[in-house]
Amino acid sequence: MKSLPLYVSIVGLLVASHFTASAQSVPAESAVTVNALGPVSGANGDKYLNVEGKSKDKYACFGVLRFKTTVLKAELDKKFGVGKYKVTGVKLELSQSNAKFSAAGNVKVYFSADAKTATTGLKYPYNPTGKTLAGSQVGQVTFTPVPNPAPATPAGAKTDKPAPRPESHRDVVDISKGAGSGALSTAISSGAVVTLVLAEGDAAVAATWSGTAPVGKNKPPAIVVTAVKK
Repeated sequence: MKSLPLYVSIVGLLVASHFTASAQSVPAESAVTVNALGPVSGANGDKYLNVEGKSKDKYACFGVLRFKTTVLKAELDKKFGVGKYKVTGVKLELSQSNAKFSAAGNVKVYFSADAKTATTGLKYPYNPTGKTLAGSQVGQVTFTPVPNPAPATPAGAKTDKPAPRPESHRDVVDISKGAGSGALSTAISSGAVVTLVLAEGDAAVAATWSGTAPVGKNKPPAIVVTAVKK
């Protein structure tokens, strides 16, 4: 009888090990802001990802993120065995990069199975039931601007190169429970290119995040995928 607790503990450890979750982060391959004239190009197009509502007139825009998940799939296959795991959670991480025009509001996140349409031909507004980038909602974030931190330059320091701006506030969005989350998990498990569209949930929102070439120590958009063995 005294050996029972030890036996139970060993079995518990084996079961826990069998189902140990693996969390992997995948940075965005591309992050594009799209307004009524088309995608924003140049340095600002790489540095920033903006979502602004229709009340912002000519500045109204939505964002498109794309992630390559082939390496992620290979890592999960190696850890659990090919096809022997399931995706249990997906989160989208976005570093704020705020400006004077940043404004609070809701932003909807959609998953689109359309990974082939080039962003060059897109224009605002986004239509989730349209012919291109049709998508189902997978989450929503309430954007609340947090002031950007000041550069951490030591007092009295003499330098022509100020220290990089520390990382800004990061928004973390659960995108594993919406209508399109099942299709999103399937795309990740198959190593497909994942396309996420961020569009206004409020007409007055002006959400401002970092793009793939962020300022200072900000990080580019990323998805964090959690998986367990079946």
